Formats: sequence, structure tokens, C-alpha cells
Amino acid sequence: MRPVLFRTVLTVLLLMAAVTMPSSARERDPLAPVFGMEAHQFEAFPPDVVAKENADEIAKLVDEARLFGVPVAVRVVQLPTDHPALGSFNDLDPNAKVPDETMREMARSWMSREPIESAPGADDGFLMLVVMTEDPAMSNAVIEPGPNALPLNGLTRKNIDEVLATQVLPRFEQGEISQGIRSGMSVFSYNNLFGEPERLPLDDLHQDLKRFAATPFAALTILSALGLLGLAAWIHRRPTPDSEAQPGDRLSPFAAAALRRGRVDDAVITGSVMHLVRIGAVMPGSQDATPLRVMPEVPVDDPVAGAVLAELRRHAGEEGVLPPAAMRRLQDLMRPVRASVEDDLAHRGFLNARARIENAWLLLGSLLVGAIALFTLLPSILSKSGLGILAIIIAGVCIAAVLSWSSRRSWTTEAGHSAVEAWLADASIEERATFDTVVNQDAIITATGGPTAPETVRLVRGLRGLGAG
Repeated sequence: MRPVLFRTVLTVLLLMAAVTMPSSARERDPLAPVFGMEAHQFEAFPPDVVAKENADEIAKLVDEARLFGVPVAVRVVQLPTDHPALGSFNDLDPNAKVPDETMREMARSWMSREPIESAPGADDGFLMLVVMTEDPAMSNAVIEPGPNALPLNGLTRKNIDEVLATQVLPRFEQGEISQGIRSGMSVFSYNNLFGEPERLPLDDLHQDLKRFAATPFAALTILSALGLLGLAAWIHRRPTPDSEAQPGDRLSPFAAAALRRGRVDDAVITGSVMHLVRIGAVMPGSQDATPLRVMPEVPVDDPVAGAVLAELRRHAGEEGVLPPAAMRRLQDLMRPVRASVEDDLAHRGFLNARARIENAWLLLGSLLVGAIALFTLLPSILSKSGLGILAIIIAGVCIAAVLSWSSRRSWTTEAGHSAVEAWLADASIEERATFDTVVNQDAIITATGGPTAPETVRLVRGLRGLGAG
């Protein structure tokens, strides 16, 4: 197996564990105060080159930077100098400005001799080195980071150089050395807290992840999402099988309403119970309670309402009262009735007998696309792949659209729609009222609730599991 592929597969399989593993970059909280540094905040050589009050102010600014996680120190050297850290630079002209690259070399040499770092061996410190010439206006400065100093919070190589160019050196040109240092340290600390962090470069492993997340993983995610949409479109256009069964008896108003709504749902059961209440087969509880009392020996001609009444009697027991716990589960208790009505309508060719299986296909397809999207998510985030994230968003939208359509689509066949129209043409006023109670029930349950709501609204909301108010 090629090294690139091996690294990618290993990362995908063990990424979650790897994310939680400690690393040297996380050993220190980047905003945690830095205490106990061996290096002093500020030193000048010779000491009297910076007035004591200015030296104290600079030391305070350094303390503030260390308080917010920056291990920094300031050193000022006046030429000529014999400081040991600058031994290889003793030939510098004290009357000329020291070049920037030489300043960086001097700072690195200084940091190799003095431990300016948050902890021994961390190499994460910053040194502001100021080299003063005999003419203060020719002085120069550099802020040099240690090997492990960057990236740190909002500090970047770019804004560090901007601090020198815009805050420090203009003051030096006016002979204001201490003021330049103080101004530079203030903006340096501000950038640490509020600067825009530098984007981390991708290492080889993350580059491999990006290639996989941006091409195969993203393509697989998008193709699977499009496949899910294709499955939904095929189901939508798929012709329903013709039933060889006879039309059977005349439709019940509740069966006709179920065909109009597209399936045997909660509204059909609720409408059946409301019908039983109207004919006295069921007595609702008081205004403050929802239990139902099933009345004995009340004839019910409608087959759907009769099946609902039989199920209520079975759960009501000898006392004939449906307990509150059963009342709260009323729609679940009526699943056998719903299944029986669905089977009858499907057998007569009025409902799509394959609807539940088709919905199961859509659900399984959505789960598969979701699993592929999740498999793509972590590599896309770690590799910062915009295409991978876009593919995941597309997959999420497709899943939401398919599941929403699946939950709302009508199961009624063309024969079912024709049967409803034929039934409506022959229905009585009372049957039409029962039909409308089911078909338009959503308008009832969305009515304003509360103690002042009509009893019908309260009862319907209670039967639908929405509370009595």
C-alpha cells in the first residue's frame, strides 16, 4: 500500500482517538499566564541607557503580555558593546543603522544564550531586541519569535513586522527610543488578544486528507445524495399496482376522509372517537379531565367507528373507563384499527399497498447518505476542504427534503381519488359533516386553546395528544 494511502486510511479510522490525544502544541494553554520565567522583563546594556522610570513602564507592559500567555522579553543594547550574546557582532559600526537581517541574527544569537521561553526547552518565547547607535535616530529593533512561538493567538509574522514598521521605528527616527518600545509592546499585546489568527499550513497528512475529502469523499457524498433524490423521484413516478379485488361495500365516511388526507392518520381515529361521542357510545370526562367512559350496548353502524369502539372497550376493561395513561397513548392503542383500515383500502386498490415499504427504503437510503456524510465530515474539517463541507450540506438538504416528502406524501391511488369523488356525490349531509370533521381537523387543533376554548376544540386536542387546552 502506498504511504499516502496508508496515512489517509489510518487517519480516517483512528481520527477520533487522535483528536483527543495530547500533543506538544497543546501542552500549554495559549492564553494562560506565563509565570516564573527565568528571563527578566527588561534589561538594558549599559543600564543607564534607558531612564529608570521608562524601564519600569516597559517592564509593566511585558508583564501584561506575559499575563495573557506571551513569553516575551525586551533587551536594549547600545553600540559599541561587548555583551557575550553578541560576541560575533562586535565589528558593527556604531554610527550606522544595523541591517534588518543582521538584527534577526543578533536576536537569534541572544535567544540561544538566554532562555526566553515559557518553560525549559519550550523555545516559544519572543525577544524584542533594540540596538541603539550613537545617533538615536539610526537605532533599529526586531521582535524575533522562538522556533515554537508561532502561531500564538492573534500574533503573526505579518502583524509583528507591522508593529515595528508603524509603531517602533517611526518613534526611533524622532529619537524617542523608550516611547517607541512602549508603543510597540502595547500594540503587540493587543494583536495577541484581538488580531486575526494565522491560518495553519496543512502538513502532509492533512494534505492527503484534503485530496480525499475534496474528491472521492465529496464525490461519493454528492452522488449518494443524488441517488437518494433519484430513489424518491422513482417512487413518486412509480405506478401503483392495479388491484384485482372487487370494490366491496360502500366507503365509510372515515375511510373516504382517510383517502382524501392520503393515509389513515391520527385525524381519522380522532374523528371516529368524536363520532362515538356524538352518538352517545362514548362519554368524555369533565372539562378538567380527559378520560373517556365507554357506554354499553350502543349500536354503531359505521365499520371504522365500530372497530375504534371495540378497541376502546378492550382497553377500558370491566369498569368501562379508559384510564388517563391509556388516554395519553390513544393513537398508539389504535394502531390495529389503522392497520386494518389501511389493509382494506389497499386490498380494494384505493391505497398504495407498497407505501410503507417504499418509506422504509427512503429511510434506509437517508441513513446511508447520512452515514457517508458523517464519514466525510471529519476529514473535511481537519483538511479544511470547502468542497467536502459543501457536499455534506447538499447531503443534509437532500435528506431533509426526502424525509419531509416521505412523511407527507399521499398513499391514495388514482382509483382511491375516484372512489372519494364518487362517494361525495352520493353522501348525505350528515356523512359530509363527518367527512369534513376529519379532513379539516388540522384547522380545529390550531384554534386558540385555554379554558375559554370550545369543548370540541379541547376534546380534539386531547385526543390528538396535544393537551386539553
